[in-house]
Amino acid sequence: MACSNCRQSKVRCDSAGDGKSCSRCNRLQSKCETVAGFRRVSRVQKVAELERQVQHLATIVAQQHSERTTTPAAADRPTSLPAPTPQLLSATSVRSEPPNGPSPQSLLTSLPAPAIARSIEGIEISSERIHSFFQTFFTFYHPFLPFLDPSFSADAYYALSQPLFWAIIAVAAQRDQTTPSIITSIAPHVVNLAWNTCMSPSPPTCANIQALLLLNLWPYWPYRPWKEHAYLFANVAINCAIRIGLHRPGNPGDFRRMGNEVIGGADFGERLRTWVACNIVGELVASDLGHPPLTSLFDWTVQRVCTPASPEASLIPRDIRHMLLIMRFSNRVSKTMFSNLADPFGFPCETEWPALMNLLEDEAHNLEATLKEEPLSHWTRIIFHSARLYLHAFSLLSPPSSPRRTEALLKAHAAAAQYISTGITMTTDSNPMIEPMLCAPMTVLRRASVASCILLRVHSSKLERYVDATAGELFNTASQIVRRCSFKSGDDLTRHVDMVAQLWRKRIPSSTEANGESPVGRRLAQYDDEDIVMRVRGRGAVSVMFDCLALWRDDIREQQRTSEVAQLPTEPREDYIATGASTSDMETAEQLLSMGSTAAHANTVGMVGMDDWLWDLDFDFGFGDFTNMAHNGGSL
Repeated sequence: MACSNCRQSKVRCDSAGDGKSCSRCNRLQSKCETVAGFRRVSRVQKVAELERQVQHLATIVAQQHSERTTTPAAADRPTSLPAPTPQLLSATSVRSEPPNGPSPQSLLTSLPAPAIARSIEGIEISSERIHSFFQTFFTFYHPFLPFLDPSFSADAYYALSQPLFWAIIAVAAQRDQTTPSIITSIAPHVVNLAWNTCMSPSPPTCANIQALLLLNLWPYWPYRPWKEHAYLFANVAINCAIRIGLHRPGNPGDFRRMGNEVIGGADFGERLRTWVACNIVGELVASDLGHPPLTSLFDWTVQRVCTPASPEASLIPRDIRHMLLIMRFSNRVSKTMFSNLADPFGFPCETEWPALMNLLEDEAHNLEATLKEEPLSHWTRIIFHSARLYLHAFSLLSPPSSPRRTEALLKAHAAAAQYISTGITMTTDSNPMIEPMLCAPMTVLRRASVASCILLRVHSSKLERYVDATAGELFNTASQIVRRCSFKSGDDLTRHVDMVAQLWRKRIPSSTEANGESPVGRRLAQYDDEDIVMRVRGRGAVSVMFDCLALWRDDIREQQRTSEVAQLPTEPREDYIATGASTSDMETAEQLLSMGSTAAHANTVGMVGMDDWLWDLDFDFGFGDFTNMAHNGGSL
């Protein structure tokens, strides 16, 4: 293996790998060393970076010289950087319980500000803004999954990994109001940098994989239900972690050419935390998008971390270990519900469904009892309610003739209501904490959409008489939080909330026996009785969300056909036929009426035809103020 100096210069190296210097390093009297994972540094970029550093240092020296000549006592006064005050973030901490060890705030106040400004693709960020972004990230975002070290300075992270450094900046800049254009400018470059670094021929580093995990939790790319990039990024992060042996954190040399490397306790803990974070993020993304669980997750190493008596468990922070236990349960739910080879979708058979659901419910109760033995953060409570919602959402896919299905559907409604009211609102005894939800990862918002769809389907059926009448307020709460937490007005996540809210307004509960002013009401009354039937079944527990989108699409198409037919003459005039002026109107009307007669059977199977065109339609949903949308017992 060539030494680092020869690899940097792209010349042949005659090093034998036995610790002796090569002939070129001996001739140049330079240190000959071989570093695994070495990357060449562009000399042009390095010279430009050094020039900026020299210019910055010259400016500092000139300022200090000026201060000494004017006010000699000023040099003795300590200088400090004022703490950032994020415009959209609450000053209240996300946690109500004391975390493990010192808090991120206490660690960050002792960190020095970055020495120089940094730039990516010509976009420069000052050192003060970098320091502010790092404080914002470790104060508000990092507590959700604390797998990074908050004691590292920004310069240390930049030297460790540029993709990780810029990923932290991109996540923290998403809610910044002082310079809102930063995130839109740097986000594409940050994603490309992280992607190209991990996909390069040379093995990635642990820090580069951590950058991919951050971009998975707080993505800035557009949310597209059928073209979501998060699952691809999660797979890349997991495969890169296996490539460098993070799943065997104590034996990195087994996955490198030079296999005699010995790591210390700090490196072992970092590799272990990163592999655990890969498992958590991979399971979150797979369950959010309705994909099967990744087969490489929750291996022997992760199982040892979940065991309290193991030495590996002591190296993992408490919040990460709690999150890992919840994701292991979610993975077990996915594998159980997709294990029947006789079913086209892998779901359990009719007779096994109640027994499996009872078994998984008991496991959820045991997990809740285990988690309550230690203090829980608000994010841990939210993710636990999210996992319970994921379990009960499968009940909507159970066979209509399965035993105790009505009870299972009511449990799904209760899980959705509990997730919205207890989990997503993040309230304490006396202080409502809605502001930290602005820092929520994408998984929290995706589950909120699923919960609102479950409320819609249950309240559009005969089961409405069994549930609480305050579901409209919960539906309103979920819609408002998703709208508030979306990155920009009118994005895809907000459009989805608008679509589901439009279905909520137009629904006609079948218990009222109303006769159909609304096509959506007639369609819900047709499909939703005490045995709710799902047309979309291939997306697992989140099929209810895609089924609601398909229902909205059918409603829009029917409205368009109805308006087009209404604009045509119902009875052809005799002078048209007598003079032969035009018969196209008659033919067009017959075609449209024929289409309308078969519209109910046009798209009834799976996801056929479910393209992204419905997200690109510029419909005026016309909601206005959510508080003035009371309809059919709800608050909308």
